[in-house]
Amino acid sequence: MKIFARLYIGIVLILVFVLIVSGLLIVNTSLNKNIEREINNGLERHNIVQSLLETNIVVVTRSKPAVAENIQRAAGYTKTGEGPKLVVLMNGEAVYGDIDFYSDYSDLGEGSVRYNIKTVGGSSYLECGSVFTMRDVKYTCITCSDISRVISENNSLRHSYRLIYICMLVAGALFALAFSLYITGPVRRLSEATKAISEGDYSHRIDTVTNDELGRLTKAYNTMAETIEEKIIDLEKSVQSKEDFIAAFAHETKTPITGIIGYADLIYQGKISGGEVKDAAGVIMSEGERLQLLSNKLLELTELSRGESALMKEEISASDLEKDLTGLLKIDAEKRDCAITYDIEDGYFWADYDLIRSVLINLIENSMKAGAKHITVKGVQGEGDAFTFTVKDDGMGIPADKVSRVKEAFYMVDKSRSRAEHGAGLGLSLCDRIVRLHGGTMDIESEEGKGTKITVYIPDRAEKNT
Repeated sequence: MKIFARLYIGIVLILVFVLIVSGLLIVNTSLNKNIEREINNGLERHNIVQSLLETNIVVVTRSKPAVAENIQRAAGYTKTGEGPKLVVLMNGEAVYGDIDFYSDYSDLGEGSVRYNIKTVGGSSYLECGSVFTMRDVKYTCITCSDISRVISENNSLRHSYRLIYICMLVAGALFALAFSLYITGPVRRLSEATKAISEGDYSHRIDTVTNDELGRLTKAYNTMAETIEEKIIDLEKSVQSKEDFIAAFAHETKTPITGIIGYADLIYQGKISGGEVKDAAGVIMSEGERLQLLSNKLLELTELSRGESALMKEEISASDLEKDLTGLLKIDAEKRDCAITYDIEDGYFWADYDLIRSVLINLIENSMKAGAKHITVKGVQGEGDAFTFTVKDDGMGIPADKVSRVKEAFYMVDKSRSRAEHGAGLGLSLCDRIVRLHGGTMDIESEEGKGTKITVYIPDRAEKNT
């Protein structure tokens, strides 16, 4: 059974129980009080009538025997006005009576009063009977009061209660229906949303309209759905990235392998000789070096994918790093007629020396390959061990629509220039991976024809650990 059905039926059953119990208590209490009041009034009137009857019998029989005619006359004196109807029995024989329906009180003890409620001809009566003895004569006094009005009011009250009960039950059932729909609405929407996600609609969300537990559950579900959608998107990107990586790798290796096989086949078949063999061997060696560089880069990416466990961190002197970079890149810069200016603050930061040096060398060499004539390498000490490096050049720059992709493996903005420089499109991808392993960031700003600025941020040890 659904939650809605259980909740609705439960509320209706509780409503029915409460209405029945409260109604019965209220109505029965009221009815009982009305009847009890009439009984007390009837008993009081009976006692008054009996007292008057006893007095009148004494007066009538003071000097006369207690015969039927005298008792009948005494009863006639007693019955006055609109009082209760009266029946008088003498030694069990009726001598006076306004009614012909009355109960047998022969077994009633003297001094006791008994009453009965009777319905005769559509009217209700309260009958009271008592027995007393005077001058060895046993008298039975029976009074009968009309209580039809009270009984009618009681019946009317019962009828009104039934109507109120039905109206309250219908209204309560409608309220229970609306309340159940309102309460189970978020659960129903959660069920629909879960089904939608199971069918592949990861963008499905639920509008939150309440601030209770169900509202918080809805918010938690939306958060979960967003996380799932992000993970799915990341997985799709990862799959696409791997496919692109494989395609790019196959494409990058196809050209050198084709050249190596082609020239090796010419040498093997003896179709070339003399200086041509040397030239062919040179092509084979050049393409082999290109494959070797590619394999080394791929090996570095594989090793870096193992995570921070591959890092050998130490406290690095920024000035020592500047001297190292100056010596390593001086000859290459002179060959390319490129001026490199270093403006690195004297400070210390925590990192893997070889990897950070490799990052900066890659960035500077990329700037030179991009045709830069002037490169500025700047280093600024941050709080604690944090350090920020900036490599800025005046090279050819990167088109705005391609800046976001330059960190992808095998992606090259100018493939012909990259291949001429024996590039494989793995440099920036390696740099980004190394920086991220250090917990840092690498941001790229570039404008085509004006140059590129790359900022590398290495966080403080305490910042990284938090």
